[in-house]
Amino acid sequence: TEANTDNKFNIGMGNLGLVFHLSGNDKGSSGFRGFNVAFGMNRQTDFNRRVFMEGSNTKNSLLTQYVNILNNTAGGLTPQMINDQYPFDIALAYNSNLIFLADTANLIYGNDAPKGGVIQSKLVTTSGSINEFDFAFGTNYNDRLYIGATIGVPVIRYYERTQYQEIKNDTAIHYFHSMVYNTALETHGTGINLKIGLIYRPADWIRIGAAIHTPTYYGNMRDVWSSDMYGELGDSSRYTSSASSPPGSFDYQLSTPFRAIGSLAFIIGKFGLVSAEYEYVNYSQPRFYANGSSFSDVNTEIKNTYKAPLNIRF
Repeated sequence: TEANTDNKFNIGMGNLGLVFHLSGNDKGSSGFRGFNVAFGMNRQTDFNRRVFMEGSNTKNSLLTQYVNILNNTAGGLTPQMINDQYPFDIALAYNSNLIFLADTANLIYGNDAPKGGVIQSKLVTTSGSINEFDFAFGTNYNDRLYIGATIGVPVIRYYERTQYQEIKNDTAIHYFHSMVYNTALETHGTGINLKIGLIYRPADWIRIGAAIHTPTYYGNMRDVWSSDMYGELGDSSRYTSSASSPPGSFDYQLSTPFRAIGSLAFIIGKFGLVSAEYEYVNYSQPRFYANGSSFSDVNTEIKNTYKAPLNIRF
């Protein structure tokens, strides 16, 4: 058993807000007591993390998996077909000489470490966040009815970098010495949603609340990705080889679940209060959309896998 340790330090701002109060009718008169306008930022998700793993593999190599895919394809694959079908992984291994055409006539591929004998490691680093910028309005009617509404604009920024590495630790391997496989992924998007809520106080000892959160619609989601691979090879003398993928990108849209909340609170004099909240959120509602592409399989899987739990808090 092998163990590794790692640490990562990050500073982020959780929330920031600014509220402006606009006066209303005097307390002795009927009507709206006052109005509040607010602007804020809330960090909903923080993607900053780092994961590292390492171990010795005496069974196979990542290159073995690539070779198996190629050799198990009916009819075989020419190098050009590999470039067309696997531009972000297997084609990089072929173009950097980490896998090779062992049998030209039958299109059989091979690699120099088919049974492993390598130390494998992978580092995954992610960063970014989902920050929602809020524009809110609230008012108080006769100190009995409190109404609020918020327009939220969440902004997604996600960055992922991975580095996979193999270094030989078996002297029976002569030609292959090491490889490095890097991938990069970025996701960007901006959404919009609406939150409306109210609290009604029919008597001083009771509060009744309700709120709805519309689905958040992200109309301009975009993924961008690329990868590259480096190899150190050779018998008596070593040389390095490398290959890079073309840039990849995809534009799509996303909608998140609807949410409804109901609440009830009882004020027990000056001693305290008892409150309860009921929340409904249907996690089977998220949907992906894209012009010219179908997400029917993904959307069906979301619908069949996720449920609509009832959350009750006391």
